[in-house]
Amino acid sequence: MNIFYVLKLIYKRKFLWIVIPVLTSIVAFLFTANTEKTYKSTAQISTGYTITDQVKINDEGFNVYEINVKFDNLIETINSPMVYALLSYKLILHDLRAQQPFRTLNKKKEMDQNSFLFNDLTALEQLLQVKLQYMEMLSLFSEEDKMLLELLKAYGYDSQSLQKTISISRVRYTDYVSINSISENPELSAYLVNTLCEQFMRYYNSLKTQRSSESVKTFNSLVDQKKGELEEKSRALSAFKASSQVFDINLESSSNIERINEIEISLEEEKRKLRELLYSLSSIKKRLNAINSGGSILENSTNTEIVSLRNRITDLNETYILGGSQNVTLRDSIKNLRNELQVIITKAGSNSNINGTSSESLNQKKEELEGQVAMTKENIIEIENNLRVLKGTFGTYASKEARIAALEREVQLASEEYLNAQNKYNEALDVQIATTSTIKQVLYGQPALEAEPSKRILVIGLSYATSFVLCILAIVFLGFIDTSIKTPSYFTTNVPIRLITVVNHIKLKKNQGLNYIFTKTSDKKINNDVSVFIESIRKLRYEIEASNRKVIMVVSNNSGEGKSTLIQALSYLFSRSKKTILLIDTNFQNNYLTRTFYANPILEKLIGQNQIGNLKNNISKTHITGVDILGCKGGNYSPSEVFPGDSLKNAISSLTNKYDYIILEAAAINEFSAAKELIKSVDGLISIFSAKTSIGQNDKETINFLSNLDHKMIGAVLNDVEKENMEF
Repeated sequence: MNIFYVLKLIYKRKFLWIVIPVLTSIVAFLFTANTEKTYKSTAQISTGYTITDQVKINDEGFNVYEINVKFDNLIETINSPMVYALLSYKLILHDLRAQQPFRTLNKKKEMDQNSFLFNDLTALEQLLQVKLQYMEMLSLFSEEDKMLLELLKAYGYDSQSLQKTISISRVRYTDYVSINSISENPELSAYLVNTLCEQFMRYYNSLKTQRSSESVKTFNSLVDQKKGELEEKSRALSAFKASSQVFDINLESSSNIERINEIEISLEEEKRKLRELLYSLSSIKKRLNAINSGGSILENSTNTEIVSLRNRITDLNETYILGGSQNVTLRDSIKNLRNELQVIITKAGSNSNINGTSSESLNQKKEELEGQVAMTKENIIEIENNLRVLKGTFGTYASKEARIAALEREVQLASEEYLNAQNKYNEALDVQIATTSTIKQVLYGQPALEAEPSKRILVIGLSYATSFVLCILAIVFLGFIDTSIKTPSYFTTNVPIRLITVVNHIKLKKNQGLNYIFTKTSDKKINNDVSVFIESIRKLRYEIEASNRKVIMVVSNNSGEGKSTLIQALSYLFSRSKKTILLIDTNFQNNYLTRTFYANPILEKLIGQNQIGNLKNNISKTHITGVDILGCKGGNYSPSEVFPGDSLKNAISSLTNKYDYIILEAAAINEFSAAKELIKSVDGLISIFSAKTSIGQNDKETINFLSNLDHKMIGAVLNDVEKENMEF
């Protein structure tokens, strides 16, 4: 939107933004005429939230966000219904007891509604005192409380009324909270802020004490609970150890490992002993076999065994040395082989006397060896059984160890939780004993000596400024949402048709028509608007002459956009320039030109019956010199329905030699098809747009149709434009 157009629009509506703000200021002046004087009193509370020079139970960092939250919580507590209820009780008790109350009531007027309260003031004071002492709020379920609430409202001491007179805020970037009160009585204002601080601190300390007691009680219960859990876990551990007969699992496990090692050593000794006995028994049996067979001692066999044992000992000894002399099994095997070799060598030395040994002694020795072998085997079986039993106990010990470890962990965890709960309990006790409230009233409200400055002038000024701004915004907004083609710039932006002239809106006096305008041009009484109008029509005449078109049709999107008026005005100016004009009224739906010039309505008849030769004899003269007209009867039909073929075009061609210009008026294109049917009969088109209309969807379709007629479209005329908008 053009800024100059906006300024023009505002100026045009100057009546609104001059009169309405003045009326608003007068109303504000009358409204504030009886404003009572008010008095302000201020009290301040120090919170201690931002002060670090006080004794603290624990180390707390300075957190700005937490400080802001604390201030918000404090202000909400001051604004709480309980604090205002306590303030209400104090105020009403003061006015009932004091000789000079802050406010008084018309008792006769209030008697019917609060008869009980007024008849028994002692009961009323007692009820209020109880509520105040025990910090109780009024209940709507009690009839007495309801009547008391009505009384508070009558005095203006109810919570809603008090909150309107009291404002609470933090003094920016400080540790203080400011409480301000404005009322009609300076002493009441001071009483309000001081009593509010007093009742707030009373309520706040009560809450704090209650919370501390609840914390101590809660942590005490928690300590007892954790202590019971610890004792229960300890008893479970002791009971499991007693039932498993395990007192030191590590000690007993180590003792069993030592016993297993000892038994394994004993088992190896018995196995070695068994091997020696079996070897000796084998030697005895060989000797007995030799005696029984009558042969000699098998010296060759003995030598073979000795050589074999020596070779085995040599091989194992080399392997033992190459392995770093660390293999205990190889070492024991070498030792056993050497013992066997020693036994064979010893027995080989006695083989030379075998013939002198009796078979009886050998059999006796054989029986002894067999008994020793049997006894050794039984010892080995018994040792192996004991070893299996001991090794089997390791699984039991592992299970017991896991269970005992789990129970010990539970006992340790319960012990830690008990100690943690005990620490919290001690901290809560310390807070309850050592912590003191940091909130204190540092500034007491005083009665104001002078009333607050009157805001009457400010209210009047604001009302004037607000109404002025609203008027301006309303004018601009209405201009913005107005989609009519009100300015040439808007037209050229939204309509793709060449604008050939802009015709302004004119206001004519009664009995003044176009004839008066164009016949009185030398009269000094013709105003400037008429002069602009005439010049606009002259521009249109020039464009027609410059187009070199003789047969021109004037069209419009909608009815009432000024086609007939502009055609008449154009006829007057063509008459002045000594041009001959023929007007053909083809607007069958509204034959305004025919009726205006009182023309003979014979167009449909003559052309419809193809009586072109009679046209010249039936053309009507008008009161404008050089301007004739062919009138139409009009009806609900289109040109193609009454003009067969090219009859109209042929009729117009027969008249072009007689007239300089032939101008046709067609019906509105959006509403009727007549204009589209007549296009083939004319040389050029002029489209009329009214500045009072808006461009709708139908208009867009029509504009698109006209813009595609470049070979015949002369241009568009923006009609009925306000004079102040013609420059935009």
